[in-house]
Amino acid sequence: MSNTANRSKPSLLQGAVATCLLALCAAAATGCALSTEHIDLSYVPQAGVTRMAGADRVGVQVAVKDDRPAHGVAFKANGYGMEMAEIYVDEDIPGLIKDGIQAELTNRGYQIKPGGLQVDVALGRFRNHFESGFFSGTATADLEMNVTVAQSDNRVVFNKMIVAQGVNPGIQLADGENAKIALNAALQDAIGKIFADPDFIKALTGAGAPAVVG
Repeated sequence: MSNTANRSKPSLLQGAVATCLLALCAAAATGCALSTEHIDLSYVPQAGVTRMAGADRVGVQVAVKDDRPAHGVAFKANGYGMEMAEIYVDEDIPGLIKDGIQAELTNRGYQIKPGGLQVDVALGRFRNHFESGFFSGTATADLEMNVTVAQSDNRVVFNKMIVAQGVNPGIQLADGENAKIALNAALQDAIGKIFADPDFIKALTGAGAPAVVG
């Protein structure tokens, strides 16, 4: 009888310690979720792209306008999925998109200079949200932007809404680092979709595309 009681004491003690540790972890996670976080995003140009025939004779300018209602990119979440502190991007997001598009244009042989085509981008949404699951969660980022291409006489030769997404599954923390992975993936997807669109390429190098001035 006494041996059984003695054996049960360590089990009860171990259970109490485990409960305390879980409570401390939850408190720490909640504390982190209450503080805002800043992250850095980046765009990686596509590798092995083909230079377009005649692209060296086409001048292009790129402009990106930020039409998002709010400039935060995500909210952290606690263990119950409740939105907590906001996550911000340190970079100028319109500038990041502009640099990414210009890099892809340059790699395909186009010249970034005035007097030719005008690529205008209106950024409407770029935001991550967290979803909690039984064992892990998912970070999903959505990016929406309207892209137009106009000739030097302001005639629009391309106009399309680009909808992209980036997903980071199997996460344990709804924090900035996990949002960053999804947001970077959405950015790659968005710019990739622009240059995979045959109508966009046709608008750049199709019949009537203005030559470089100067």
